[in-house]
Amino acid sequence: MKKILIVEDDRSISELLKHLLEGQNYEVKCAFDGLEGLEKVRKFNPDLVMMDVNMPRMNGFQLLQSLKSSPKTEDIPVIMCTENDLMGNVDAAYHLGVRGYVVKPFVSERVIKKVKEVLENKQKA
Repeated sequence: MKKILIVEDDRSISELLKHLLEGQNYEVKCAFDGLEGLEKVRKFNPDLVMMDVNMPRMNGFQLLQSLKSSPKTEDIPVIMCTENDLMGNVDAAYHLGVRGYVVKPFVSERVIKKVKEVLENKQKA
């Protein structure tokens, strides 16, 4: 069973994503800010991280940089989730190594499709 970590400070959104992805037979854990996300990545060793951009204590870009700068976590694929669909954020996220970008409000089918796509591409790499 593939493991997904959701890092999202809005608990209603993280619970919605958790429920959605557990319904697709993924093991899902949640963290509610970037620092907690970094701790849980180390403990949970997820196959995929979905994270918000705007979070307290450590934002999504800082968390992404931390993950990509460590040999233990650099290969974990990341999907960014945010209401900030500005091209600057999208470009910056892809430049830092994001594998996908989902804009809030979510369409469930698009989230599931993006998760499957990223995990399938990870297996091929």
